[in-house]
Amino acid sequence: MQGAAGEESRAVRQRGLYNETAVDKVLFWGIEVQQKVPLFLRIHMKGPAGHSASPPDGGGTMVKLMQTLEAIEKIPTPYRLTPAVERYFRMLGNSKKDEKGELMRSLRNPVDTERVNRVLPPGYRSLLHDTIAITRINGGHCSNCFPATATADVDIRVLDDEKPDAMLAKVQQAMPKGGSVEVLLASAPVPESPSNTDLFAVLANAMKQAEPGSTVAPVVSAGTSDSRYFRARGVVAYGIAPFKVNYYDADTVHGIDERIRARFFAEGLQLMRQIVRNFCARP
Repeated sequence: MQGAAGEESRAVRQRGLYNETAVDKVLFWGIEVQQKVPLFLRIHMKGPAGHSASPPDGGGTMVKLMQTLEAIEKIPTPYRLTPAVERYFRMLGNSKKDEKGELMRSLRNPVDTERVNRVLPPGYRSLLHDTIAITRINGGHCSNCFPATATADVDIRVLDDEKPDAMLAKVQQAMPKGGSVEVLLASAPVPESPSNTDLFAVLANAMKQAEPGSTVAPVVSAGTSDSRYFRARGVVAYGIAPFKVNYYDADTVHGIDERIRARFFAEGLQLMRQIVRNFCARP
């Protein structure tokens, strides 16, 4: 395959969830070429241990932790349209005939916050601003004791062209006495993978053949994968989802009873095999 500069380059294919499916028909296939930047944090809180029948002033370690998490959750994350997301939304919007599609096609900076909140669901909105998610809280060992320590994990994703430093500084500013921030994972913006390669063409052609009339386009992911490590080193990396996922099953991702239909799984395996055959069989 040929890279962006015309030189031979390596390629990596990652899995993802980037498609638009109506019942059992894929309308839009996304090939992920860029991702938001992850910042995973662990908040550590310390306070006096003791019997909960005599609460300390301020409520103790767990109360301090919850108040701190509330302050972190309230850090402003205004909407901003990055160039990569603007291209993605414009191409996805071309496949939609409703107000959602019209908004995606016409969206510009400064973003119309009221309209975006009204028209777009959270999944699309997450690509327009930094997101802050509190995912885990640990503390205490008995119901009548104040713990001396407690922790909470916070999953932050900043926009695809942002460094996480400014967000990290804001979280650190929210720490009270006895609080500290541990960085579990901090990435940095990386160049997106080009969409003018032989592999991209192979992926797009196979997807269109699997679902005649569908659209294929480069997309941005709100999630993160190992692709960022390869892209940082100049290796082309794409994320694809060869499986159809309908409206109902999409909500089970990372949740209870995560699933896809058995027929969709079988069809996805066929598509993946076809992609590998097409790419490996090139002259």
